[in-house]
Amino acid sequence: MINISKNNCLSNGESRGEIEIITIGDEILIGQIVDTNSAYIGQLLNMNGMSVKQISSVSDDRAHILKAL
Repeated sequence: MINISKNNCLSNGESRGEIEIITIGDEILIGQIVDTNSAYIGQLLNMNGMSVKQISSVSDDRAHILKAL
């Protein structure tokens, strides 16, 4: 379950920071599955007045995950 709150927005509706969605999984990178989660999360954020600036996908490799964060 995803809980998105408008508490992450300033009083004028602007986001407190830049939002990036990071998906993790080798299966995404090789095209074995389609990343529908990013679209869903992006839509929820947008509906709550938040703006996604970037979507990234990284492999299951720990070093790649840490670098993305």
